[in-house]
Amino acid sequence: MGLIKNLKYSKQFDCQIGCAHLSFFNSDVEVLIEKDVSLEYAEKCIKHINNLNPETIVFLVDRLNKYYNFMLDAWSDFDIYDSVVENIKTKMSNMNSASDILQHVKPTMFVVTKPEGSEIAYSLEGECVWEPEHGVDIIIKGNQLLYVGPVQCLGPWCDDEEYKCLF
Repeated sequence: MGLIKNLKYSKQFDCQIGCAHLSFFNSDVEVLIEKDVSLEYAEKCIKHINNLNPETIVFLVDRLNKYYNFMLDAWSDFDIYDSVVENIKTKMSNMNSASDILQHVKPTMFVVTKPEGSEIAYSLEGECVWEPEHGVDIIIKGNQLLYVGPVQCLGPWCDDEEYKCLF
């Protein structure tokens, strides 16, 4: 049995949509597979994120924490968001180690776009406590973490300049 379940064609988005379990996040997620992308390639992408190498995980945890701290400071800079800041701090109060940040990311969509070459690449969009409006986007190509930040629908095949963040 395949990793992607309930696969259906979406006429509206001209792609296939299904569901898969991401063991790395211990979460089920909607999978969007762009037109002309094979199911085999999409499943390789799912396997890849479920088996991230330790160096990529350390970098991901670091980037998620930087994103969290940046947004907490940004929310704090505006007096009108005091309740947002307190809500974030309350929800994040159980952080005992840097890797605990992963518990505060809820994946919502795994996006597989047409590959350019032989390298595995994908995007993972999700919700996070510290940015309720724009969420979090994680973009990976091979063992390289290209981007962690607010969802901007960049995808894994953009120019390096587009992945720059303020944090």
